[in-house]
Amino acid sequence: MTVHYLLSKPFIIDTRKFKMALRRQVSLCFLICSLLALVVSFEKRGEKSSQIDRTIKKSLNKEEHFRNTLKVLSWDLKDNVKSSKKICDLITKYNPTFLGFQQVGIKHIFWLKQCFKHASKKCLKPKKFRSRGRGNKSVRRRGHRNCGYEILGAGSSNNEETTLFTPVVFKKKRNIRTTGLNGTVWLSKTPEKEFTKLVSADSFRIASWAYLKLAVYKKRQTSSKIPESGFEKVLMALKRSSNDNKTKRRKGRPSTKWIDLYVVNTQINGDDSDVAKRQLKILLDYLKDKNFDNDKSAILLTAGINSRHMVDLAEVLGNAGFKDAVRDTRAEVYYSGTDVTNIVWSKGIQNLLSVGVSIDDGQNNQEPILSVVTYK
Repeated sequence: MTVHYLLSKPFIIDTRKFKMALRRQVSLCFLICSLLALVVSFEKRGEKSSQIDRTIKKSLNKEEHFRNTLKVLSWDLKDNVKSSKKICDLITKYNPTFLGFQQVGIKHIFWLKQCFKHASKKCLKPKKFRSRGRGNKSVRRRGHRNCGYEILGAGSSNNEETTLFTPVVFKKKRNIRTTGLNGTVWLSKTPEKEFTKLVSADSFRIASWAYLKLAVYKKRQTSSKIPESGFEKVLMALKRSSNDNKTKRRKGRPSTKWIDLYVVNTQINGDDSDVAKRQLKILLDYLKDKNFDNDKSAILLTAGINSRHMVDLAEVLGNAGFKDAVRDTRAEVYYSGTDVTNIVWSKGIQNLLSVGVSIDDGQNNQEPILSVVTYK
């Protein structure tokens, strides 16, 4: 009778509880799907950059340090980029140390500041950490003050509608120190005079420069002598303990020295080859007059050059001791574009590889160039 009663008892469903449970399951499935889509998008975004990092590590010698590498992006923005999202996505994806943008308008400056402001907010986010000697108390501190990007340079003219910038943009990092010395040069007979140009030039052409200090990391050399007798072992142990007490540095910790780095960004005349040569020689003479071009310092030059004048100007730069980061590299060159116009030139720095970055823009046939350089 009991079994019959249980089977014949009507089965009642609470619709309210059933709907709530169904909503929970649907929301949980939606959350899982969105997280998976986010992970896949991040993996696709970092696929190219991780490939570049792997190529960098393979190209380095045993004596070279991975921290002594710099990513430099050169890109002509005029009439090539009509969306701020493309600029921010490119910077976020490759995370370059230096940005050499040519023919930058007022709208591009606004886009860059908004993009850098977003990056600085992430960097300045407060963090929690546990400090030694204070028990289990968590202390709240601000992020490192060296974060985000800094833009240096002036406009080519005093007209806001037609003025163009060639700024020096660098990332604030611990291995880069600012000296406060920077300026803008007009490629004319009087380089230090504002708003001047050559008579036969089509428009004002300028070059921005910045003097920075760059950290060079080197592995600390340790003695490879193996003690044989017991007395030598005791003597070496005493020397090691005294050195540790004096310097308070761990064995094998990399040592650091600072070198002078001059970063220059310019845009050369695109119509007349003779005018382009004269402008480039004016810039090189200015660097020599200011003693930027010496044996103890390194120069990083990003330039926007017309492809028709590339051979002639490359000869001038080669005679001055500059190396082309696209054609003179240690590793392979990943470039699929037809016209190489955004070039990175270096002096006192070794070029590792160059990548032609695709921005998926049907109106742009000139790919930005991402070059990786190393120094010692």
